[in-house]
Amino acid sequence: TAGELASRGVSWDSLFLLCSTLTLAAVFKMPEVGIVNALTTGLLPYIQGMSPMWFMIVCCLIFWLVTQVTHNLVIVLVLVGALGEVLLAAGANPWAFAFVFAMTCQFAFMTPAACAIGAIGFGDDWIGRKNAYKLGIAFTLLAVPFIFMMVPIAMALFGPFA
Repeated sequence: TAGELASRGVSWDSLFLLCSTLTLAAVFKMPEVGIVNALTTGLLPYIQGMSPMWFMIVCCLIFWLVTQVTHNLVIVLVLVGALGEVLLAAGANPWAFAFVFAMTCQFAFMTPAACAIGAIGFGDDWIGRKNAYKLGIAFTLLAVPFIFMMVPIAMALFGPFA
């Protein structure tokens, strides 16, 4: 019946996590909150002398680390638009940045807070918390070379950065 399906067949924890994430992302983007504006104005002085490619690599490495302790869906929903505008002002290709940034955020498995899939792994008795940390750390360390490899792939797919 529909009641059984709703009580046993729906992952309510994941559904509530997604709903709260989308709500937080909407709040973070509001002009009254000022997070996107503060980020944009705060980054402009630092990137003026940096090439768009290096700015993209530095952003991806920083947010790759941030996504290990913050839910990556919030990071992507809030920051890709803001950083895309900063890169446009620098003359970079926003499609290439979005590709590399999205791929970078896929490497967030080190902590349960990083992403919904990571949280499921940490909460599952079959995997175990200790093994989830081991696998998450190993996967995270393996991600660093992939971040640098994604830049030439993005350039081949979307054109040069500047």
